[in-house]
Amino acid sequence: MAPVTNKESTSNSLSVRISLGADAPALVLGQQVDVKITTASRDQVLKIPSSAITAVRGKPMAAVVKDGSVHFLPIDIGIGDITHTEIISG
Repeated sequence: MAPVTNKESTSNSLSVRISLGADAPALVLGQQVDVKITTASRDQVLKIPSSAITAVRGKPMAAVVKDGSVHFLPIDIGIGDITHTEIISG
């Protein structure tokens, strides 16, 4: 995996070399392919939009609307991606 990413317009690109399995379709040298690389995952978890999480005094808090007002509740976070973050507790 390349040590840095290139930011072009609204996307990031990263050079990666992978080995394809025996069942892979024939590819032409230099052919572009799209892949999804999962570095960590868990099933059956609560995830919320990452934009609903903020830090208060260095600790993660979730913004929750209760009785028409926004309240910040302390949470413990787990695995996150570009749009959502796992809530472990809180």
